[in-house]
Amino acid sequence: MDSRMTFKERKDSFQSSSSKKSKDNPVLMMGDSEESVMVTPPPEEKKKRSKKMWKDESLPSSHTKYYKRPTRLAEFQHVTRDEYLSISESISGSEDTFSCLYGSEGRQYSPKALLKRNLVKNLDPIPFDREWSEGCAPTFGWEMAKTLQTMVESPTLEDQLDRFQAHIRDFVKTSSRGFRVDVLKSVCEVMDYLLETMFRLPFMSELLTELLRNLDNPIPLLKSSDIVTYFDDIVYFMGFMAYLLIRLDDRAQFDIVSNAILYHLCAPDSVRGPGTVQQRHALTAAAPVLRVTIVRMIAVANNHRFPTFLDIVLILACNTEENCIEMMKENIIEIIFYRFNPYFPKKDLPYYDVNPLDCMDANVRLGESSRHMTTTLSLMLLLLKTTPSP
Repeated sequence: MDSRMTFKERKDSFQSSSSKKSKDNPVLMMGDSEESVMVTPPPEEKKKRSKKMWKDESLPSSHTKYYKRPTRLAEFQHVTRDEYLSISESISGSEDTFSCLYGSEGRQYSPKALLKRNLVKNLDPIPFDREWSEGCAPTFGWEMAKTLQTMVESPTLEDQLDRFQAHIRDFVKTSSRGFRVDVLKSVCEVMDYLLETMFRLPFMSELLTELLRNLDNPIPLLKSSDIVTYFDDIVYFMGFMAYLLIRLDDRAQFDIVSNAILYHLCAPDSVRGPGTVQQRHALTAAAPVLRVTIVRMIAVANNHRFPTFLDIVLILACNTEENCIEMMKENIIEIIFYRFNPYFPKKDLPYYDVNPLDCMDANVRLGESSRHMTTTLSLMLLLLKTTPSP
């Protein structure tokens, strides 16, 4: 602008430029007075972010697009990457990708996937809190024992572990007063599966412990003749408890089974109640499967397990002379004498332990037979008294 322009010319030039800008800008000049009000249009509302966590394939994108034709003469069709690579659509309730959900807020099932889902009857896993059902009554009855046995025999059990755990806890409530005589074999099969898999799946140990706690109860009968009908099952059940005594490594679980087997062998009928397996029946069923195994375990049992096996041998010896004879054939007396040696079977008893000068010496050790002298002497006197001399 020329510096020699007059003030009036500068003013006219400024007003003309202002009016030109007002046409370009979205600013409205209102009012006829010298004071004008500038009104700007309201800002455009921001698009709300979609809650959907998946990408709509129909929207334009700069990513790679895939085309495929079903037949050689057909036209190319726009397909997804999974369809191009012939990856079948997932029919589960959740995707492998992060935050990809099915349902009203996510991707819907395609007709093909929905048909496949209905055919295979695939159920969505529904996680639930244990506290929701702990105080509730059991949903199923004794038929659940057979269901659990079928599940542990199935090769697909590890695909439905949540359902398996829920059924186990439900059955624990049903059998809280003892396992009924017609489900004993099924219970043993389930416990054996839990015992074999708890080293690979540690949470199985808790389920096994819950079932073991119900062993310390009488065995209910459906009718009196069940003693004859299910006698083989009772024998199998008593033998399985002896197997648990040998197989269990956990001290707490061993104590549970130890108390249970001693209960079944020596609890009086008045404690068991009517309509249950009585003491004479339990002793008759347990003798053939216990007397050989338990005698052999006395020779190798540690200081924590030795009293249990010694008590079982004494109970069996008090029952019949036949048990005493069979245990004598297994060298029960020789084994008891071996257990006077605290170093058995590693080495012989040292000389200073054979005849110690000071019986109160801290270096003198006692064997397990010496620690339980009362039970040991009672058993030896009973064996010698009931065994006929040649």
